[in-house]
Amino acid sequence: MSAAANLTPQDVERLNGRFKNAPSLKIIRWAADTFRPKVALTSSFGAKSAALIHMAISVDPRIEIRVVDTGLLFPETYEFLLPRSGVALDPRAAEARAFCSHADLAVVVDTCEAPRIARVNPLIAGLPKVILDHHPPGESPLQGVALLDPEACASGELVYDALLAAG
Repeated sequence: MSAAANLTPQDVERLNGRFKNAPSLKIIRWAADTFRPKVALTSSFGAKSAALIHMAISVDPRIEIRVVDTGLLFPETYEFLLPRSGVALDPRAAEARAFCSHADLAVVVDTCEAPRIARVNPLIAGLPKVILDHHPPGESPLQGVALLDPEACASGELVYDALLAAG
């Protein structure tokens, strides 16, 4: 049984307190150490996601990376991704469901609201989550270990601060 399956609501509350003001890299390192080898990162491949991917693979190059195709990516993104077979996933496809079914943890960046990841949310509904966001939580917050800083200009600022802290 995975470490994620053993997390209680009290554990999540304790971890939220522990990581409330922690740098993003520290949270990623904890997640990789705790959930290895079943760590995967999904991404929309925006600038914030690219920085998070950089941090994740600097912590553990074995972390699987998958890009969730929202249908709104720039053509240049597809040009970059398509030669890398198996990286871009359509959240409606069986492959995306299979990928997420093997994960022990979901990392969500730039939203703490469930409706904003509507296509992806069903895929990660049963997973513990690490959430990095600069938006304050609203009426439908995601549940998980959250690093929320509404005073940050963007989630990218949180990622940038973590990169600076990491050297």
